[in-house]
Amino acid sequence: MNIEHEGTLTDGRFVIRQMDTILAEIVYEHHSTGTIAATHTRVDESLKGQGIGRKLLDRLADMARENNLKILPLCSFVVAAMEKDETLRQLKA
Repeated sequence: MNIEHEGTLTDGRFVIRQMDTILAEIVYEHHSTGTIAATHTRVDESLKGQGIGRKLLDRLADMARENNLKILPLCSFVVAAMEKDETLRQLKA
């Protein structure tokens, strides 16, 4: 499954598409200098239980690490994932 990045370092999303339909996405936006806010995560029912949300979050986390950004978790999925994983907690704003 191919995860595509749309946007810039400060605003955008990582998506999984099938044809022209978005099946999963994690959306982020600029919050403050050096911080992006993860505002929304959605995974289509057809992909539930496959760890797709975590794969999207991992891509966001990789981008944050590569660019020395922190992530402010505003969506419930990212909040829960950061609570469970020390490597993600290190990125928390």
